[in-house]
Amino acid sequence: MDMREKQVRDGTGGRLAQLLGGSFLLGIGVGICNVAGWGMDPLSVFADGVARTASLSFSLSSYVIYLLLAGAGWGLDRRQVTLWSFVSPFATSLGIEAVMRLWPAMNLSALSLACYLAGITVMSLGIAFTIRADLGKSPYDAFIFALMPRVGKGYAVIRWGLDAVWLVVGALFGGVWGVGTVLALVLIGKLTEGFGRGLGRAFGGR
Repeated sequence: MDMREKQVRDGTGGRLAQLLGGSFLLGIGVGICNVAGWGMDPLSVFADGVARTASLSFSLSSYVIYLLLAGAGWGLDRRQVTLWSFVSPFATSLGIEAVMRLWPAMNLSALSLACYLAGITVMSLGIAFTIRADLGKSPYDAFIFALMPRVGKGYAVIRWGLDAVWLVVGALFGGVWGVGTVLALVLIGKLTEGFGRGLGRAFGGR
């Protein structure tokens, strides 16, 4: 193996570690938000509403939505969707499961709200890592990044718009939401952008 091949291999290994580590971190953040009890993120509210309306399980509803988002992202920009786009959700599921098993549900309080905000922060950091890995975005992020050059807006603005749609439609379908859902809508996009810039300065490159 020559030096160039080694650099490519090592670079891909590091990016894969970012992708899977970021996906796991995203799951930890989701798990913290779940046990804090202030409401699901907007896309989960939509999945919950679809599940209730179509008499599906929440997991099946979420899976179908992810497939549709991945298909839409691939149709708009094939570079955004790879095999890893479908592998990373498993790492996210492991993170969620780890928190849900180890951390009992909390009563609504100032402490649980602080935990919820911490969960949103961890989620955003995890998303930023997966985006920086550039091995194929998650289905949702693939769709957002495919839209960005077409609408001429940044990540946060497009995520705000889409999350608002998921929340409104999901609520109309009977999806359960709360104050935390609105906080997630407002905060995740901007936090993700901020963490992305910070990771770029810390590690160099994009």
